[in-house]
Amino acid sequence: MLDEPKDFIGYLMSQLINRQLEDPNLESRVKGWKMTVVLATDYYPVTLTFNKGVRFAKGAASDATLTVEMSFGTIIRLVMEETSTIKAFLKGEIKAKGMFRHPMAMKRFYGLLNAALKG
Repeated sequence: MLDEPKDFIGYLMSQLINRQLEDPNLESRVKGWKMTVVLATDYYPVTLTFNKGVRFAKGAASDATLTVEMSFGTIIRLVMEETSTIKAFLKGEIKAKGMFRHPMAMKRFYGLLNAALKG
């Protein structure tokens, strides 16, 4: 179980990701990840640090492996299943920086984000 962040977007993302980490196989794989992802929304960025688990912090880490940008509205539409992660990405509603430099990190985060947003 992840610590509950104090900010709204961090809290929302931690709840969505926590549901996925109830699977012991996924939880053990995620604990082995070493990457930093900034989820930048139109309100404020949240940093997810993967290193022996997942930690959330309000704000953007300057040394992020990946930066994923999307509006809060896109997050809501994904959770409500009004669109899919791949459709939003192809439409430019989700943008990612660092995905060509760190393709494995992008694959891992995309898989986790996609599963978390689908519930």
